[in-house]
Amino acid sequence: MGFIGVQPATVPLTTSDITNDIVNSDKIADDSISEEHIDNTAITGHSAITSLADTDKFLVSDASDSGNLKYVEKQYLPSGSLTETGSLYFESTNSTNEMNIENCFSSTYNMYLVKFQVLPSANSAGLTMRAKHSSGSMSGSHYDYVSRSRSTAGSDGEHRGTEQNKIILSDAVTSREYDTGAWGEFYIWTNTNRSASATFSCTGRYGVMTSNSGGDTKIYTHVSQYQRTVTDAGALTGIQWYWESGNTEQANIKVYGLLGSNA
Repeated sequence: MGFIGVQPATVPLTTSDITNDIVNSDKIADDSISEEHIDNTAITGHSAITSLADTDKFLVSDASDSGNLKYVEKQYLPSGSLTETGSLYFESTNSTNEMNIENCFSSTYNMYLVKFQVLPSANSAGLTMRAKHSSGSMSGSHYDYVSRSRSTAGSDGEHRGTEQNKIILSDAVTSREYDTGAWGEFYIWTNTNRSASATFSCTGRYGVMTSNSGGDTKIYTHVSQYQRTVTDAGALTGIQWYWESGNTEQANIKVYGLLGSNA
């Protein structure tokens, strides 16, 4: 039906003319909303979580399907086999000669990887290691160890002992910061999930700069063991390094669970 009289003038549609829910999905063309129309708080405006479940989902652009948006669950993402179980870090002089990693061993893992870099406050300080239980460091004449070394001067050496109360890693470590001190890694077998015969066995390789003036750089190959049922001494919980003289200038130590008790 035509208009009678004067036809109303055409005026632009304004936002006030559109009430809530008038524009629905039928009125929005596919692929018509670009990034310029998406609020940059669309993700950050929601609550944050501090841990992930296997079924939590991540939004991805699928490159194999023309960039279409899809999701992937956490359980399908690549993940490493190392889980940090303990650490110690500081960069200024500590008031003690001890470096303790507490509660890094448990029945969850049989084998651990230890990465370390340590520096003494006193030049040519000896570096020593012990296992720890719930009451402190495990001493007594129960450690067997041997470390063979090769120096930049071309000489060979060793530290060894049987039925000792500690493990000697080096008899001299530089305190000069740019010489790094002592650094390397250990693999430690604890077997703590078998309480009747729990053990502490260690192998590793590490480097040492021996003194501030005229010292050699040495590479060590190491093996050691606590020759006693750990259960007899108390539950195995951690590991300790300490200096024979002076205090600790730097320590950067991390312990990772490597093999599970059912591996």
